[in-house]
Amino acid sequence: GQRQGLNLMADTLLWAIVLLAVLTFWVWMGCEAFRRRPRSHVWRVAVLLLPGLGALVFFFFAYLPRLFRREAPNAA
Repeated sequence: GQRQGLNLMADTLLWAIVLLAVLTFWVWMGCEAFRRRPRSHVWRVAVLLLPGLGALVFFFFAYLPRLFRREAPNAA
């Protein structure tokens, strides 16, 4: 009845939020792959052709290590 309809709406809303989060992450990693790695076509192809997995692999193997490699500004 009515309770089942509310559960269906809640499930649909939850899936929409998850899908939006995954899509946002994929677009973000795609932009980073094109912006940060201009000579590496492998990352571009991986992120574009394997949307979830490619973006996740790029994040852990290319994006995060580059963030941690940045040097701290000298406090002189």
